[in-house]
Amino acid sequence: MKTTTPKQEDDLIIVDPKKLLPWTANSRPKRLTKESVRELMQSIAMAGKTRGKKGHIITPLLGRPSPAKPGYYDLAAGHRRRASAIFLKMVGVPLIVREMTDEELQEELITENLQRTDPDPREEAAALKAAAKSGANLGELADRLGKSRAW
Repeated sequence: MKTTTPKQEDDLIIVDPKKLLPWTANSRPKRLTKESVRELMQSIAMAGKTRGKKGHIITPLLGRPSPAKPGYYDLAAGHRRRASAIFLKMVGVPLIVREMTDEELQEELITENLQRTDPDPREEAAALKAAAKSGANLGELADRLGKSRAW
């Protein structure tokens, strides 16, 4: 039986966390302090310690090449992991690089935040407001996210 390999659309790279730019419409990075990511930092540090590194992040972050700043990436998912890596002075983190429009990046950001155990309704509202400002059809967005249109 002949099988084909699916076309790879994303690249996985290791990048300096300081080259990851928080997406401007995300409210989360404004509140990321050492205290707010302390437990995640400890987990990343311990995973790194067993590997002889400052830290180890298992789940890659998600971003796109920044159209505004060549050599940098706009971050769609992984803002807490990015902050932890910077606080730990890590020199590289795994990043899935995907070509995305502003609307697609915003949708990824909203999706990631909704998949949390306890998403903050204010963050959801801020993300939706930003999506509406960028011209997103909120009804279609709700459908793609598995939410009711009344959401």
